[in-house]
Parts: sequence; structure tokens; C-alpha cells
Amino acid sequence: MRIAGVTVRAGSIRRAFLETDGYADGVGVRMPIVIAAGGRRGKTLVVVAGQHGRELNGPAAIHRFISDLRPAQMQGNIVFLPVVNPLSMRQHQQDFPHEMGRYLRSQPPNERFNLNRAWPGDRKGMLHQRLAAAAWSVIRKADAVIDLHGWSDQHIGLAWCRPRDRALMRALGFPWSQVMPKPASTGMLEVACNDSKIPCVTCELTPQDTVFGPSVRYGIQGITNVARHMGILSGDPEYPWARYELRSGGGQALVAEAPGLVVTTHEIGQIVEPGEIVVELVDLQTFKRVQRGGPTRRTVIRRICGEFGTGWVGYHIVEKGQTMAVFSEIDREWPAELKAT
Repeated sequence: MRIAGVTVRAGSIRRAFLETDGYADGVGVRMPIVIAAGGRRGKTLVVVAGQHGRELNGPAAIHRFISDLRPAQMQGNIVFLPVVNPLSMRQHQQDFPHEMGRYLRSQPPNERFNLNRAWPGDRKGMLHQRLAAAAWSVIRKADAVIDLHGWSDQHIGLAWCRPRDRALMRALGFPWSQVMPKPASTGMLEVACNDSKIPCVTCELTPQDTVFGPSVRYGIQGITNVARHMGILSGDPEYPWARYELRSGGGQALVAEAPGLVVTTHEIGQIVEPGEIVVELVDLQTFKRVQRGGPTRRTVIRRICGEFGTGWVGYHIVEKGQTMAVFSEIDREWPAELKAT
């Protein structure tokens, strides 16, 4: 097998680098690539992680998966891009050279440096666009793509895909998943894959800034399941935990009627029944409860306080009109089936 100028003999693993084309503002970057070439020919799965520097569970899951991989037994190939944005990871921030664009929403989009708004990249553009272009030279040849990310722990972990890739998402077997009718933004890797007719599933392995054992296990099992689904690894996908497919557009939000402290005894990802009290709002002057509530239908707790997505600090003090909790309705659910690998 030959990919990105690297020759890998059948049944072996080789580590190499992809490099940006030239320099942007005096900076050029190389990213690691790990290529596992199967003993027999077959499909190619590309696993991407490390687009954002605070999202560490994806790279950790890839490391653990590779440690137990036996490429000679594979029919096909698995290519790993575990740290697509190495500079942001070394700087402990989502983007390079800074992540302030996530907070200063008035900035033009091209100044936010978000790598996952730059696909399929630009070989002569800004640094994050060049990183995307270097990685895309490999990704564009894939038969399927897993894109590993990591929201903050104020939000449920979630796998999602476009409607035509539902089978791939279900094969991944993440506990919480959702089919998205359209992408959240342009320039995302899932958009570039969809435009190129490459099946893609995106997975948020929470939390940020740390390696969290359960999320790493979700990542390992997900890669294993997709590789089995594609026939690269032998055996059937295994689902050792219950799975919930969330309904698109079927959400409920609980909004604060006054400022105060949000108190809950529930956990994100927990199933709650209609009428169940999930959060209470406490006035910080009188220290009396001023509001409490929960969903009106059977749902999953999707978020407690905090802002949506990445790069935000969770804080349970809210102002009037801010969101205290978000709930998602369940479209389908499956019980746990088999022991984890």
C-alpha cells in the first residue's frame, strides 16, 4: 500500500508525517500519520482526531486501539490522523494561534482559526487551511471516515451523521447519536466528506482538557465496530451499553426566570420521565428556591447550563433568560448486547 508518499507493506504498521505546503506567517507544521495495511486487500477507513487542542480523548482512543491492532489479520486498511492540529494541542487551546474567535463572535469567520471550518482546505491559505489540505490529501481516498472530537462536560457526548450515513453511525454504537438533516456550519469535515460522497460519522468524546476512561472506551469500541462493519476486521460489531438515537428537532429547553444558582442531582445523558424535576434555581440573596422544572416528555438530558459546543467554561450561575437545561427526545433505543472488546 502506498499513501501520502509512504509505502507500507501488507500486514504491517508504519508511522510517518504529513506536512503543510510551505509556510503561513513563517510557520509550517507536520502532523503524524499512522498507516495499518491489512494482510489482504479491502476497504480503507480513515480515523481523524485532534482537530482542536483541548480534545484529547480521540487521540487517546486511537493510541489504545493501535496498541492491540494486528494488521496481518485485517482485510483492508485503517489510516489514523491522530493529531491534525499539533500546535493547538501543545498550546492547550482549541485553535492556533488563538481560540479567542470562539468568544469574540463579532470576528470575521476566517479569523477564528477553527480547523473544522476550513475543509477541504487550501494549500496556499492560512495555516489551519493548509493543515486541512494536507490531511484531506489522505481523507479524500477513504471509503469511510470517523471524525473524533470532544465537547465540554456540560454537554452530552454525541455521535452524529447526515441521513445517508445512518448505517455507519449505528454501526459505531455510541451511547447517544443523532441524524442531522443538515450541517451546523460550512467548512466542516463532514461537509467535505458529504460533498465527495464519503460516508462520515462525527463523534464528540467528552470532556475536554483531560483523558476520560469511559470516553476512550467508547472511542475504541466505535473504531472496532466500524472496522468490523466494513469487513476490515473480522467479527460483528458489539454493543456493550444501551444506545439512544435522539430525535432531530425534538428538544426542550428550560430557561431561567430569574438570576441564581442552578442545582441538580441528575447527570448529563440520564433518561428522565415526564414531570421529573431535574433542576432547581436558587436565589443568591434570599437563598430560596425560585424555580424548578424538568421535561414534559421522556427525554435524555442533553446539557446542563454552559454554552453549546466547545471552548466554553461550564458555570451554574445564570442570568434571567439563560438556559438551565436542554433535553432531547428519544427516537429509538437499544439495550446493551455484548461484552466490550
